Amino acid sequence: MITVHGSGSASRGEVSFLSWNIKVQHTLASTSYNGTTVVWDLKKQKPVISFAESVRRRCSALQWNPDVATQLVVASDIDGYPSIRV
Repeated sequence: MITVHGSGSASRGEVSFLSWNIKVQHTLASTSYNGTTVVWDLKKQKPVISFAESVRRRCSALQWNPDVATQLVVASDIDGYPSIRV
């Protein structure tokens, strides 16, 4: 079990999906049903960056770009307003 301590909105919300960065092994990203995505540095045990959908859409999946270690794709599966963000 991994325990990471965050603060503010980065640590709030039920996690809907997470993905390890295959190029930077101590980094993972999580996305939440509240629309917030957080990139975590597990060596420092804190969030590196977080961002949210402007309308707080539920985020259901994310994936790291296998060739570019700093790129993520985040997807929302709301039927009426699906979205994919890079």
